[in-house]
Amino acid sequence: MRNVTIFAALLTLLLLTASMAAQDSTRSPIPIVYGRLIPRTFEMPPVIDGIGSDDTDVPPPLTTFTGKFVVTFTITISSAVPTSTTIACNVGVIVIDAAGDISDSLATTATRSGSTATCSVTLPYSWAVSAQSDTVYVSYDVSAPPQPLVST
Repeated sequence: MRNVTIFAALLTLLLLTASMAAQDSTRSPIPIVYGRLIPRTFEMPPVIDGIGSDDTDVPPPLTTFTGKFVVTFTITISSAVPTSTTIACNVGVIVIDAAGDISDSLATTATRSGSTATCSVTLPYSWAVSAQSDTVYVSYDVSAPPQPLVST
């Protein structure tokens, strides 16, 4: 009985060692070559046009669009903010594009007159995008006193 136990332990150790050797991570994977087999000559020339018919690996062509966003808004001050306090305005733009999202922002100081303040932000852009029509999100925020912008 003891011989059977030792034999089973040695067999398990041998199988574990063999499976670990088969998973050697230092070997590079075998490259895959896509092509057509020519039966008469047993040649397999690679396909140059790409892999598959959906062309998902090919990035879309990019077109550069330039212009500017002009965002103007008026703030009614109804709290006790001293007239000497600077009011900051920040405008952010995010473009959702197939080639990758683009974001940009610009901050300025509001012009204040009594209980109203006016912000006018002109954000120029020059973006390379893949589509003629993308989704653009524009946002703004106001702070008094101005808060430092933190990018992450």
